[in-house]
Amino acid sequence: MWIPRLPGEELTGRVHGVDGWCRTRLTSAKNTEQRTMRKAEMVQRIAQELGCTTAKAEAAVEAILAAVKAALQQGEPVTLRGLGTFAVRAKRARLGRNPKTGAAAAIPARRVVRFLAGQPFKQAVAGAAPPGG
Repeated sequence: MWIPRLPGEELTGRVHGVDGWCRTRLTSAKNTEQRTMRKAEMVQRIAQELGCTTAKAEAAVEAILAAVKAALQQGEPVTLRGLGTFAVRAKRARLGRNPKTGAAAAIPARRVVRFLAGQPFKQAVAGAAPPGG
């Protein structure tokens, strides 16, 4: 299976996931690897776990993401029990500075998505083995 590479990304020979490949991105000067799960890999894992086709798994993932997106666009928080809560927060307009020139720059008001992890999710992540260990 051919997977396009992004700048700074390489395919490793470590077996992980359905197709035996995973994406890694070299981060910082230490050349440490940070693995990122993509939506395609999530679809493959769901299809394998449920024993359904990847098309059905992809449709399910797309439906879930569309429902979350629609709720957040309307300003409704989305709580997934055992995982956490996605909520939209308003950030006020403020005056910032250009770090290169030091000149004042107006930063407009905006809405941002915030994720607050639930306790079971925090405990699961805290109990997991550290990456690369």
